[in-house]
Amino acid sequence: MPFSVAIVGLGAGSLACYSSAKEHWRFFEIDPLVVKIATDPRYFTFLEKCRPDADIVLGDARLTLRKVPDASLSYLVIDAFSSDSVPAHLLTREAIELYLTKIAPHGLLALHVSNRHMDLKGVSLSTALSIEGVLGVLVADHPPEGNDASGSEVLFLAKHQEALTPIRQWPGSQPAVAPRVKPWTDGYSDVLSAVWRFYFD
Repeated sequence: MPFSVAIVGLGAGSLACYSSAKEHWRFFEIDPLVVKIATDPRYFTFLEKCRPDADIVLGDARLTLRKVPDASLSYLVIDAFSSDSVPAHLLTREAIELYLTKIAPHGLLALHVSNRHMDLKGVSLSTALSIEGVLGVLVADHPPEGNDASGSEVLFLAKHQEALTPIRQWPGSQPAVAPRVKPWTDGYSDVLSAVWRFYFD
């Protein structure tokens, strides 16, 4: 099976430059304006230079991902949480369960949970690890003191330990441990508490 990648959240399309020619890449984006800007070389050239044939699916990822065959993805990245308006329905237990059905048995699911306003790391850990059989590794990349670069936090999830073995060797990797934060579900999410924890915990 060819290496198949799905990215939820197009942004500027910069992740396309990590692809190789033999891989199949597909982006899922809800905002047509984002697609228009990302594909206009006057503003960004990531897609034009690195993946001009990229398949872009427009619509809510919770709906459009359902059409992806189960167990067909080698790598699924959810990169939709960096702004001050977080699509909470993409970070619930039901959403993560959906994502896990789409990755291959030894595939990887990556949740990019960096955010300048909310503690999404705690939410993602507690929610993902509340699902039976899910294994995880958290990778935190924080720039040194005095460096203005933004850090990042990514939670990698898998169904089998072997899929996470290379991730555990990365700098900044640490075991995924669920904090005392109530998991988000389609019936419960608490953005205010996530903001509070970010600034005051």
